[in-house]
Amino acid sequence: MVGIERGGLRRSLRTSPHEEASSHDWIEPVLQTTRKKCWAIRNRVYPREVWPDVLHLKSLLSFASKDRVLLEIGCGRDARQLRKMAPSFGRAIGLDLEVGLQADPSSGCALLCADAHETPLRPNSVDVIACGDALEHFRDPETVFAECARVLAPGGRMVVTTVNKFFPPVLLGRLLPHRVRRFVNRIVSGTEGEDTYPTYYRANTPRELRRLAARAGFTTVSIRYVSHHPIYFLFSVTIYRIAVFFEQIVRRHDRLGCLRHLIHATFQLDLPGKHAAAHSRRPCSTARGVTRHREE
Repeated sequence: MVGIERGGLRRSLRTSPHEEASSHDWIEPVLQTTRKKCWAIRNRVYPREVWPDVLHLKSLLSFASKDRVLLEIGCGRDARQLRKMAPSFGRAIGLDLEVGLQADPSSGCALLCADAHETPLRPNSVDVIACGDALEHFRDPETVFAECARVLAPGGRMVVTTVNKFFPPVLLGRLLPHRVRRFVNRIVSGTEGEDTYPTYYRANTPRELRRLAARAGFTTVSIRYVSHHPIYFLFSVTIYRIAVFFEQIVRRHDRLGCLRHLIHATFQLDLPGKHAAAHSRRPCSTARGVTRHREE
C-alpha cells in the first residue's frame, strides 16, 4: 500500500515475517482446510456481483474510455486489479511503495514506486483515480486528497473503497499493537504478516470522506456502506457460519449500515466555474505525461 511510513513499510519489527511465519507453520495445514470450507460457504451465499472488489471494478469501468488515463493508488506489488482495468483505458498507471521487480513490463501498465502524499505525476494528467483498500493506511489523507485533485483533470472521477472504522472487528483490531495484529490477522484471515500494514483510520467514515473531498475540491457523487463476507472469521467454520447469519441481517437493513465492513464512494473533481461548459465538452487528452522518477 502507499502512504505508509517507511519504517513501518520496511518492517522494522525485530521479528522478520519469515521468522514469524516459520514459528507458526504447524497450524497452517489445519487453517488452510478450514479456510477452504469457509470460502465454499462464501461462494454459495454471496453472488459474485455483490463482492466488494467486483463492485469497485464495475464502478471504475463505468468511466472507462480509450481516450482516458487511469491511475490506481495502492495498486499492490502485482497490480492485479489494474491489469484487469488497463485494456479498457488508453493508459493505466499504478502507484505503490512496493512495486518493483515483481512488476511485469508486458502487463501494459506503468508502475511507479512512489508515495501517494507526493506523487511524481503532472497536474491534470489523469482522468480516473482508483483507490481500493488503501485510505486506512494514509497518515495524512487530506494531503492525499489534495494530490488527487492536483493530478486529476477537471471533471475527473475518483472511486474509493475503504474500511469502515466502526466495523466491529476493526474496532477490536485497533486496540491491538501492530505486532499482535499481524499475528492475529494471519490466523483469522490468512493474510501474511508482511501484508498487514500500519493503519490510521483517518478517512474511514462517510462524514470524514465527504469533508476531505470537499476541502480538496471534489463533489461527492455517491457514498454508501458495503457488506463483505466475514473474512475475519475464516479460522472456524462454525463461527464463520454464525458471522454469515448476522452479516446477512446487517445487509438487509439499511439502518444497520454503519455495522457493514466497507465504504464505497465516488467523487468528481469540480470544474472551474467560468469554463465548466467548455471542459464538459472537451475530450480527455492522452498526451498528458508522467515526470521522471528515481527508483529506490
